[in-house]
Amino acid sequence: MKSKFSEYFKLSDKDFENLWDEALFILDTNILLNLYRYSDQTKEDFFKIFERIKDRVWIPHQAAYEFFKNRLVAISDQEKAYSDAIEALKSIEKEFKNSRQHPFLTNKLFEKFSTLCQEVYEALEQSVKIHKNRIRNDDILNKLEKLFTNNVGDEFDQQTLDILYKEGEERYKNKIPPGYKDDGKPGKLEKYGDLVIWKQFLAKAKENNQSVIFITDDRKEDWWLIFKGETISPRPELIKEFQQVTDHLFYMYQPDQFLKYAGEHFKEKIDDNTLEEIQELRESDKKLLSIKGWKPTTFDTLMKDKFKISDELTYYKSRGTVGFTKEQLMKEKFNLSEELKKIDFQVSLNERLLGDINNFKINDSSLLDLSKIEMSNDNLEHLKSYKNELLKRIKDVESYENFAW
Repeated sequence: MKSKFSEYFKLSDKDFENLWDEALFILDTNILLNLYRYSDQTKEDFFKIFERIKDRVWIPHQAAYEFFKNRLVAISDQEKAYSDAIEALKSIEKEFKNSRQHPFLTNKLFEKFSTLCQEVYEALEQSVKIHKNRIRNDDILNKLEKLFTNNVGDEFDQQTLDILYKEGEERYKNKIPPGYKDDGKPGKLEKYGDLVIWKQFLAKAKENNQSVIFITDDRKEDWWLIFKGETISPRPELIKEFQQVTDHLFYMYQPDQFLKYAGEHFKEKIDDNTLEEIQELRESDKKLLSIKGWKPTTFDTLMKDKFKISDELTYYKSRGTVGFTKEQLMKEKFNLSEELKKIDFQVSLNERLLGDINNFKINDSSLLDLSKIEMSNDNLEHLKSYKNELLKRIKDVESYENFAW
């Protein structure tokens, strides 16, 4: 059975050992971009391993292109994250500084808190400066260049890309990995970016007559076999295609797994906090993109059963009469105003969420579910329409208050 379906079987310990001793290590775009998101300790652990494997590292041209295309945005996002943290901390300090309302702190305790805040401000502001400086003097880029000067592949010519795009249409239509989860992206190079990366390192592995270990932070089902939310292995179809083209082994690791096994294989100490940080960042990304509890919102569902008196005002307006007391109208105005507050909050929340998603999309498009982004945009439009209707109905109620009995 294994001889016919080897792609479904786990590699032996000996196979893994041979892979780590001989394989070509291929880095995805997100591995490079995430270096701007990690702490100094985690970056140090990555570069320590990169140094050990620098002669066997290769970066597909498409991955390098996407890295340079998004590098400045990644730096800017981290600068903004530290600036936002400073503003959030200042807001908390201001809350405690107001001694006339809860929550209260004793003067002595507040002084300690304020002193600690100052230390944190200084550390955060230093981080902001570091990221600002990276725009013109990028220490991470300099280290990558020093390690991987001649380790980037050549670009596919246009004729090769056109053939690949045509193949990609059929592959995506039949859900053949990788890349079909990006089917909704605009632009052929964006839509077929993962497939280009795949084809580029297939060609490199065949040329080198070498197995491949692919390191990626992409977590989508068009790269991984996922069952009940658990990532099992690389997609068997990818393992099979790689073997058919190159007659060699193929395996994939997410960044924390890669560092863990690299540390064990090369006898390098990898800090436990490094692995935890990578895992926490992954969970943070999942929360950002899952949009928990998010359901499609339509204007009709928002309107349904929300208005009673204000619906009937249209009828009375056409007859030139008012059928409600001032008390009823005041109550309706209060209810509409409370509803408006809720919708205002939801509109603001959704605008911020979409802003975060759009920023994140630039950094790591591999994690995005485009259908959810489209759904979020639609929801925001429905919420805004509903808000406008609320404002109109409040105005209608106010116009009748003086005529009510």
